[in-house]
Amino acid sequence: MTAKKVGRLTVITAEPVLSPLSAPDKPVYFKQILRLLLSDGGETYGCAACDFTADAVGKVRQHNGTHKKGTPGVRVVTRAARAPAPPAPLSTIGAGSVAENMTILEVLNWIRENGKMVEAMEKMSDERNEWKRRALAAEKSVAQFRRALGKLAED
Repeated sequence: MTAKKVGRLTVITAEPVLSPLSAPDKPVYFKQILRLLLSDGGETYGCAACDFTADAVGKVRQHNGTHKKGTPGVRVVTRAARAPAPPAPLSTIGAGSVAENMTILEVLNWIRENGKMVEAMEKMSDERNEWKRRALAAEKSVAQFRRALGKLAED
């Protein structure tokens, strides 16, 4: 659902916008940003999820942060370095998913990377449980100490 009109001008076509991260042999498009060709021959950019328009791609990218994550059809397709996303459930890998467009090498790398994440999460969980056990023991000791001090104060 993108804008049908920009001011008094009608939108003739809406095309995906090529990302600056594209390579000559591998184009990367912004899925949530569209180039809108207007009835007067001009162009502007619009949000694919609502009727927001702006004269620059950066303004539309900034606007897209206002949409909640998980909004259907709103997703940035870039190869920018970011913190790794949590692994997708295996049930989401199939027809219509990102895996559909992955090479075998990319799928194998994905499996290897997510296996490491699971191991790291299990290690963090074990460490958290150890710290929790120690904190509970410390709280118990503090409570005993307070009771002992209370008895001394009464005497």
